[in-house]
Amino acid sequence: LTNYKMTTEETLWIYQNRDVVEKCFDDCKNELDLQRLRINSTEVMDAKLLIHFFALIILSKIRKTKRSSTNLQKLSAKEILSKLETISLIKYSGHYGKIYSDVGVAQREILTVFDVKTPT
Repeated sequence: LTNYKMTTEETLWIYQNRDVVEKCFDDCKNELDLQRLRINSTEVMDAKLLIHFFALIILSKIRKTKRSSTNLQKLSAKEILSKLETISLIKYSGHYGKIYSDVGVAQREILTVFDVKTPT
């Protein structure tokens, strides 16, 4: 209830934007595990919030890309990240250089959807 005069379209736009912000806060609290900051200085708080902000951007990009792909619609964003977390880079000193862990079929499919070159 408000005494501010606005059109139906303006009201709906404001409501939808509020919903987006609420979902972002929900993602921060539940998906990214940002509960209490538990920090001792302002610099640490700024750094922690910046990292969570980047994580929220990445999570939003994963969800947007997932919606446009028929191959990934059955997976949640958390499942996509858990499938990708096993890819690792191993550095050997000497003549071997860098070696990536094996990339499975599901991982290769996810990387293709996100237009990321498969590590070799």
